[in-house]
Amino acid sequence: MKTFIFPFIMILGFIFVKSQIVEIPDANLKNALLTYDPAIDTNTDGEIQVSEAEAVWYLYIPEANISDPTGMEAFINLRSLDLTQNNLTNINLTSLTQLTGLGLGNNQITSIDVSQNVLLISLVLNSNNLTDLDVTQNPNLELLYPSSNPGLSELDLSQNPNLKNVTILNNNFTELDFSNNPLLTHVSLSDMDNLTLINLQNGTNATLTNVWISGFLPALQCVQVDVDVVDNIPESWVYNEEINFSADCALGTNNLSELELKIYPNPVQDVLNISSPKKFEEVQIHDANGKLVSNSNQNKISLKHLPAGIYWIQIQIEGKVYHEKIIKNN
Repeated sequence: MKTFIFPFIMILGFIFVKSQIVEIPDANLKNALLTYDPAIDTNTDGEIQVSEAEAVWYLYIPEANISDPTGMEAFINLRSLDLTQNNLTNINLTSLTQLTGLGLGNNQITSIDVSQNVLLISLVLNSNNLTDLDVTQNPNLELLYPSSNPGLSELDLSQNPNLKNVTILNNNFTELDFSNNPLLTHVSLSDMDNLTLINLQNGTNATLTNVWISGFLPALQCVQVDVDVVDNIPESWVYNEEINFSADCALGTNNLSELELKIYPNPVQDVLNISSPKKFEEVQIHDANGKLVSNSNQNKISLKHLPAGIYWIQIQIEGKVYHEKIIKNN
C-alpha cells in the first residue's frame, strides 16, 4: 500500500499546481505577460500563476496582436488596463472590479459591459465596432472617449456627475446631453452627420473653458447653453460659425436678424414693440426656465405684469420659428 502513496501525492500536487495556473490560450497575450517588465512570472516557470496575476496592478500591452483576452479575468486587482490597438472583439471585465483606468481603443470590440467596474475614472473606447455603451453604473467617470464607433447612436450621461473630459468624433448620435455633468472642463465634438442637438446647459458654462464643436456637423441645429453665456460665448470656445446657441433650443433655431425683425426697447420696462416686413403668426414669451408667460399675435406686447429678469421671445413667421433674448427691467 505504501508504494502507491508517494505517486498519489505527486499526482495530487501536480493537479493542485496546474489548477493554480492561469489558462491563457492566446499565444501573443501569454508571451506579452511572460516578457512583461516588471516581471509578472516571478518564479520564471514559464506560466502565470493565479497568485502572480493577483499581484499585478497595472498592465500596458498595446500593439501585441492579441485576439483572445481569456486569462485577463484572473488579474482581479488591476487598477489600470490598456490593450490599445490589438484585435479584440470582446473582453470580460466583470471580475476586474478595482479598475479605475481602461484603454481599449483601436480594436474590433462589438460590445462591452462595464457595469461592475464602478470605480472607473477613465474609459477610452475609440475606433471599435460598438453599437451600445452603458456607463450609467460608473458614477466616478471623469474621462470618456468613445469616438469612431459608427454604430453608436445613443449615450446616457445622466449618471456621471463627475465627468470632466469628453471627446466624441465620428459617431452616429442625433443628440448629446451634458446637462447633468456640472464638472465638465473639456468637450470636443466633431464630424457627426446626424447630430442635431447638443445640450451643454449644466449651470457651469462660464467655467467650461475648453469647448470644440467644429468640423463636419451638417445637421446641427442648436447648442443649448446657460442663460448667462448665450450672448457672451467664451472666447476660448471653438465652433462653426453657423452654430446657433440658445438658452432653450425648444424655442427655435433661427436668428431674428435673418428677416430684419426688430424688437425694441431691449431692455424693456413696460411695452415691447415688434417690427417686421412680414406678417408674423404668433409671438410667445418664455421665462428663463422655458415657461410660457405671454402669447399674442400683436406687434405691441405689455410686459408690465412680469418681474424683472431674462426672457425669450419666440416669433413664428411662415412656418419658421425665430427667437431672441430680452431683458425685463422694473
